[in-house]
Amino acid sequence: MATFKKVIVDIIEPKILEQQLKTFVLLDMILVPKEEEWLRSYTKIPSLPYYLYDTGSGDYLSIRFFEEGVIIKGFDHKNELSVFTLEDQNSTFVKSMYHDVPEHLLSSFTQEELLETTFCIWYDKTTNCWYQNEHPTNDGGKNWLLSNLIHTAELWLEWAEAYYEFELDKATVTELFNGLPASESRIAKLVPDANYQAILKEISDLV
Repeated sequence: MATFKKVIVDIIEPKILEQQLKTFVLLDMILVPKEEEWLRSYTKIPSLPYYLYDTGSGDYLSIRFFEEGVIIKGFDHKNELSVFTLEDQNSTFVKSMYHDVPEHLLSSFTQEELLETTFCIWYDKTTNCWYQNEHPTNDGGKNWLLSNLIHTAELWLEWAEAYYEFELDKATVTELFNGLPASESRIAKLVPDANYQAILKEISDLV
């Protein structure tokens, strides 16, 4: 059986990542009504810095922020590293992905959630580095799933206009990416017939 090797991973800075995730969640709330939230790609657990990117097809990223670090747990359900495709359902094999991951980063997940993993990346604030126990021949779906943690407003717009099938106001999207608040006027520029009060309430409930 192939051996996982601990490596340093070069990805986005945690503060930038969290700000972008907040923006993705905010934009999904504006563009997809609450009653259709199952169509949203990005969600956040209220009052906690836990984020989820869900493809809607059984694949997802769970991103959780802590004082001591960050953990990104990915699951590509068709990947050969999935416990659902491993012939012997070998949980020991899956746990090897978590070798050296600090316990405080894993403790918020259930055992079932930990098994449902095809790759795991974590950030250690003591070293300021991202790490991964990397499989030698299979990335566990890492490259395509992490590509959804988009780095710019322009790239997000390109994805969103293809996904939602309508044009969005670039200036407003850029303002939200820059951390400006989701005011009624900005919401109206993106969705003219939006229920502003419902959106603003949902946003405030996340804090």
